[in-house]
Amino acid sequence: MIITMKPRRALVATALLGSLGLTACGSDSEGAADTTVAVPAADPVTIEVDADSGTPVEQTVPLGTPLTIHVVSAESHVFHLHGYDIEQEGTDVTFTLTATEAGEFELETHDTEVVVLNLTVEG
Repeated sequence: MIITMKPRRALVATALLGSLGLTACGSDSEGAADTTVAVPAADPVTIEVDADSGTPVEQTVPLGTPLTIHVVSAESHVFHLHGYDIEQEGTDVTFTLTATEAGEFELETHDTEVVVLNLTVEG
């Protein structure tokens, strides 16, 4: 099947299709496509962890959640949150962060490698 258009309609159709193509391919000043994804703000979550309990805390939060993780322990340890690569040392430490990475993350003591928190961030 062959479709023929009058010259004026063909010109309008070509202009319309061209503008649709341009708006579909947004880019920054260097020509790279914009891949920024907006994450809706979530309510803050505070996680209390007793490092001496013998059982890791299990917590799931949505992506974009502001987090406060409060860890207490009878002995001083270096506590490390894997995946976010942040750590603090002491018997009473507080991590403040935003869950910007989706996945499963362990908070553990470096010296004894005991997992005290299993954090799941769902995106």
